[in-house]
Amino acid sequence: MPQISRRMVQLLIVDSDPKVPDDSSLVWQGKTKATDLIDEELWFDEGVNMADDIKKRLDAHNMERQKLKLEAVRLRDLQRKVALLSAREPDFLTEDESHEFAELRQRNGRIDDLQRFAIANPDR
Repeated sequence: MPQISRRMVQLLIVDSDPKVPDDSSLVWQGKTKATDLIDEELWFDEGVNMADDIKKRLDAHNMERQKLKLEAVRLRDLQRKVALLSAREPDFLTEDESHEFAELRQRNGRIDDLQRFAIANPDR
């Protein structure tokens, strides 16, 4: 399993319903932090700290949804995201893979290119 290097991240909980305006779609956002934890560990670690806050935020968000004549959502209906703010380049790629990865990022991470890269490198 590849080693996760230190990175700056921020955890987000988002309502991805297209009927919810963009400025109302962010339900919760964690503090920016430096970590070497994998995404699942980040959510587990943060879960202890966010329990009270998320209940209040979810209630407020559901009131906004009600104004839009949308049904209330539960936490499990929302998307959990880990926003990568900065990181070192992965140190587990070969030189050729690092070059290809840099080219993909330069092309603004087109999804088809990233999928092709992931399929070509399933062990990474």
